[in-house]
Amino acid sequence: MDWSQAAKLALEEHRKLNREVDILRLRLNTPSQESRLRWMTQCVAHFNHFQELLLTHMEMEEDGGFMPIVRERRPTLEQRVNALESEHGTIRKACSELQDFFETCTDPTTEDIQQVRRMTGALLDTLRDHENEENKLIQDVLIQDIGTGD
Repeated sequence: MDWSQAAKLALEEHRKLNREVDILRLRLNTPSQESRLRWMTQCVAHFNHFQELLLTHMEMEEDGGFMPIVRERRPTLEQRVNALESEHGTIRKACSELQDFFETCTDPTTEDIQQVRRMTGALLDTLRDHENEENKLIQDVLIQDIGTGD
C-alpha cells in the first residue's frame, strides 16, 4: 500500500468509526425508560460491534496502514507514531475494562448505567483526541510530501 492509499484508508475508516461513535453516544444518552437490563443489553450489543470495528482499525493502522509508512518515509516523526501506537494500547485496555464491567451487570442498577455512561464517554473522548492527533500527523506528512514533491 502506498502513502496516498494508506492516508485515504485511514480517513475513511475514521469516518466509519465516527458514525458508530455517534450511534453509541446516542444510545448511551437515551434514557433507560424500559428495563435497565434491556437498555444494557442494547448498549452491549452496539459496543461489541463498535469494538470489533475499532480493534480491526487499529490493527490495520499498525500493521499495514499509515504507521509503518510514516516510520519509513518520515523517520523524524517516529516519536509521534510511537505515541499514537502506545495510545492504542490504552484504548484496548479501556475497551477490555468496559467489556469486563458489562459482564458483571446481569441485573444492572441505575449506578451501573451511570458507570457505563462514564466509562464509555471517557473512552469516546480519548478516541476523539486520538483521531485528531492521527489526522494531524497524516496532514503533516501530506504537507511535507507536497512541499518536497514526493
